[in-house]
Amino acid sequence: MREVTFLVFIPLGGWVPLPEIKYVSIFHANIGVINTSYQTLNSSNLATKQYLVSLVHGRNKRIKLVLTENKELALKDAKQMAVLLEKPILDASERDKKWIRDVKNTEV
Repeated sequence: MREVTFLVFIPLGGWVPLPEIKYVSIFHANIGVINTSYQTLNSSNLATKQYLVSLVHGRNKRIKLVLTENKELALKDAKQMAVLLEKPILDASERDKKWIRDVKNTEV
């Protein structure tokens, strides 16, 4: 993980060690924009279903990795990260959460 601070357009900083990761998380969120027209006082909500892959560490702090509209792509990225880190996946993309613990034996 890299931490950067800017001082008058000059980047300063360095690499910070990755904290101890508990698991890889994938969940969905309806992310959108609310448009409001002040002329007609109408508003419209343009929400889309997005999937977020993140690393969970510490007291459920998250490091966000991928945000996509494609669930299969998000699951593939989560599995690749879980294999690399040798951690389980919490798939909370549906109402019923499920753990994927044996990641090496699942298709990526």
